[in-house]
Amino acid sequence: MYLPCESYQDFIHLYIDHALSEPSTRLLEKHLLECEVCKAYLETIQEDLPTPIVKEKTDTDQAFIKKLERRLLWTQSSFLFCGILICVLFTLSQNMFQNLALLPLIGLLGYLFTKKLLPVPLLTTFILSISSWLKEGFSLDMITMISLLAFIYCILTLVGSGAGYLVIRLTHYFKTRSTWSKTGIFFTYLGLALLCLVILLAYNESNGNPFTALYAKKQMEDYLAHTYEGEDFSVHEPTYNAKFALYDANAYIHGYKNPRPFTISYKNGRVWDDYFDRYLEDIETSRRLGREAASQIKALLNQHAIPFSEVSVSLRVPQNTYNDISFDKTTIKEPLSLSITLLTDTKDSYEDFSKWCEAIRNLITIQDYNINSLTLDSDPYSMVNRLSLVLDEDEIYQPIQDISVLESFIDYGKLNDITDASQKDASVKDNLYKNELLSNTLITKLHEMNLPIEDVIIETSPNSSSITIEWFGERVCPYTFATTCITIRDLLVNEPELIQYLPIQSLDFSYYWGTMYDSYYVALYGEDIYAITTDKIVEDVLSNEKY
Repeated sequence: MYLPCESYQDFIHLYIDHALSEPSTRLLEKHLLECEVCKAYLETIQEDLPTPIVKEKTDTDQAFIKKLERRLLWTQSSFLFCGILICVLFTLSQNMFQNLALLPLIGLLGYLFTKKLLPVPLLTTFILSISSWLKEGFSLDMITMISLLAFIYCILTLVGSGAGYLVIRLTHYFKTRSTWSKTGIFFTYLGLALLCLVILLAYNESNGNPFTALYAKKQMEDYLAHTYEGEDFSVHEPTYNAKFALYDANAYIHGYKNPRPFTISYKNGRVWDDYFDRYLEDIETSRRLGREAASQIKALLNQHAIPFSEVSVSLRVPQNTYNDISFDKTTIKEPLSLSITLLTDTKDSYEDFSKWCEAIRNLITIQDYNINSLTLDSDPYSMVNRLSLVLDEDEIYQPIQDISVLESFIDYGKLNDITDASQKDASVKDNLYKNELLSNTLITKLHEMNLPIEDVIIETSPNSSSITIEWFGERVCPYTFATTCITIRDLLVNEPELIQYLPIQSLDFSYYWGTMYDSYYVALYGEDIYAITTDKIVEDVLSNEKY
């Protein structure tokens, strides 16, 4: 590159002041070797300059510099170690996803401190692995999980170190004004922007962001103001639930003796809460009406020769609304959630199942039931593949073919326990039939003892059975609950039909009152079933071990 000597002589002044960039310095020094005029000009200027006074560094200066360097190193190391320690504490906790932002920041600062790419990521991985293994143990599953987490943490820290490298490159460019190509500058900026974007997207997917959280809170407040008009409510700051990609918040309805807490959620413009479930729903009436509706639909299916093994209906009704009213589809305005399990056969295909689904859908819509959810399942024990179809409120009124039923099937895998599928069908159907008969027998006997049993669920395996007892009523003291459990236990362990059937391996008692969140629950296994006492159940309930 040709430049006139006047330009080089301008460079000489910057050269003497050590303010010239490295590329320009190399260019000037090359010119001075070839040009005597500029070389003489440089010597003239240097002769006119006063002789600089060079002060030698004393031992005191050297000691001060080393002390300052040690203090800076200690500060940097402490800062990085505290950051790594926070990441370790967050690991395997509900705050673990905060590490998506914290680890790249540690990697960035680590590179700015050390000017090296690998030490900080490797140190982070090492500390995480050792601390987690010491805390959780050295089982194979734990080692596998911790190793995977350590690898992810190393990658996240390396991303931050890469960002630090790009930051230093840009800092060097702006300080020295070196002659970088425009392409190099562009790709450096692009790389830094992409790294930041990846970190922000990963953090947003796992932790949300403050802008969406603010919008979610506003939507929650508008929903509560519209749904519970006239109520005094407050909503706490929402937290992001990465598993379900939604925002949850604790809310309170005021104006009562004690504020009523409940949970409210927001996702994709939709808001829902559990205030009705906790405080307004009449659980006992809802279940009674559900059983009555299921009985009507069973009769309807039998009338039209549709094979089924189970029908369940759930609905939610407010308190003091339908206490003395039997189910009538013209009177009950609350929507129903209907679930039907078809009694299919191994010879049935996807198309056969689709035809039965269409027949049920037509029947339900013609009968004018108010249904907002319809779930149709094949009998999981009689088809080689279990099929399931879930229709929402809009899809119920469309033909099955229009919603691509085959794409809605859930394949639960092949049943390979018995190679002959027909033998498996016969064996399982026989067990289901026995379970149902025995369950009805036990319910009848418990009702004869004036026990308000809601349901008896019997599940069997080849060598044992498990029984779940559920009932409702007014709130009672733990001792009354325990006495009832012992009475039921004594009946079950002395029931001839049950003794001849299968040994009881587990026995669960569930008692509900008020709302679904108010309950006593006791789970007994093995010898505990026979050895449990009233006092022990009361102790378990009061200590909240099984409550």
